[in-house]
Amino acid sequence: LIHSSPWPAAQNTITLVFTLSVPVQARAMAGYRTDPENRITLTGLQGTQTDMAPVVNLDGSAQNGVTWDRASGELSFNFTTLTATVNHTISFVVKNSGCEKPSPMVRMRIGDSPTGTALGPLGALCFKEVEVMRRPVEVCGVRDSLPLKVKGGPCSAGAGAPSSAEFT
Repeated sequence: LIHSSPWPAAQNTITLVFTLSVPVQARAMAGYRTDPENRITLTGLQGTQTDMAPVVNLDGSAQNGVTWDRASGELSFNFTTLTATVNHTISFVVKNSGCEKPSPMVRMRIGDSPTGTALGPLGALCFKEVEVMRRPVEVCGVRDSLPLKVKGGPCSAGAGAPSSAEFT
């Protein structure tokens, strides 16, 4: 998870890069709508000054149905297909809080239902724990060069478990 500006009240481009080990294919539903399981939800984005749903870019997949709840800090959208073993990039712009505050814990979930849909049960999606080295940052005399961490998801929980990952 990368952000372009830590400064209060600044426009901030949030970028999340992830790779799946299995593809997620769109399953046909009534009309043009995508399967509700083909939905990405990001939570933990509280405190922004963004009133309207931001424009979400997800490379390699069409997306629609963007919903934004400023109070809860939840951004959600449908996608069509995600290919395995390639980097997928989600990006959107928010306006930072007017006051300085620590970066939130952002969680990503694929799918709305932990148990599946009428079309059948879901397999669990797994997010493995990785560290991404980042450049040293110095703000207000404090230097930080610890690696970013992605906390593992429900790989041991089995099929039907909620699929999510946490990013700091």
